[in-house]
Amino acid sequence: MDLSKPLTSRSIHKLEDQDDNVILSKYDKFYASAQRQSFSMPDSVMFYMAKNPKTAELYQKVVQTCKYFFVKNSILVISSLFYYGEKWSIGGSRVVYDLADTTSKFWITEKFYAIPANADVQNSLSPLIPKLFRSDAKAVMI
Repeated sequence: MDLSKPLTSRSIHKLEDQDDNVILSKYDKFYASAQRQSFSMPDSVMFYMAKNPKTAELYQKVVQTCKYFFVKNSILVISSLFYYGEKWSIGGSRVVYDLADTTSKFWITEKFYAIPANADVQNSLSPLIPKLFRSDAKAVMI
């Protein structure tokens, strides 16, 4: 399935009509379940709202209300992001997180700590830069 194009009712029905032997990932199921919305405001206003959220709390509320906003601008709001040595972790947990596993962008709201194993900070943090949507971190340590 090509996710670079917006989903239409035709592409959703195509997914439903596929052979039963095809197993869709959670990612594919999520995007396949997104349907065209009819909003009372113009599409340009809704698109602007999706692409330019004012606060993380507001973005989370509209995403919980309507899947359209996450499909148009997939952002994961996280309170803290840590980098120790060669490993990333989210929210202070000891669980290692691989940035390559997600296609979404990150919005850091509280803390960002980066302590690389070697002195080359630029190369250590380079995988994060394209995935960083916004940082409102109040505590930053590099």
